[in-house]
Amino acid sequence: MIRPIRLALSVTGVVVTAIIVWFLLQAYPVFSSSSKSVIVQINPGDTVATIAAKLHMDGVIASPFAFRLDSLFEGNPTAVPGSYQFKEGSSFSTVRSILDGAPNVVAIDARPGLTVREIAQTLSSDLSGAWGTSFSRRPNVWPRQAGGPLLIISMGSLAQVPM
Repeated sequence: MIRPIRLALSVTGVVVTAIIVWFLLQAYPVFSSSSKSVIVQINPGDTVATIAAKLHMDGVIASPFAFRLDSLFEGNPTAVPGSYQFKEGSSFSTVRSILDGAPNVVAIDARPGLTVREIAQTLSSDLSGAWGTSFSRRPNVWPRQAGGPLLIISMGSLAQVPM
């Protein structure tokens, strides 16, 4: 009679240990060596499930389910709509700290035919005047000086200016 109970407890212990190890590997991806940056767009009304799916599709997190499970314990991130830059294979705590802050990517609409002055005026009106002034002085090195990254939206497509 004792053997079946020991067997059941042993199997349960192995399953629980496997689940904990799986979750920890999702939350802290120690085997991820990618340092590639990706930009994820958070839209108004996006739920944690939608954000997790976007992060997963772009390779930022390995499991949307594990991220949602982590959100049950840590609370939902307070993501403001906008563009965010992440590293592929980021830990949940890193993702949460980025999402809890303001969007960290500047998105501008640079339609073909706009001059540098017109883009600078857009930056000055959309952001602070310092961004537009910095851009108009040296547009070829602007993202590095202004603390970029810069996401340029042109004709409906997205392009990231390299840092």
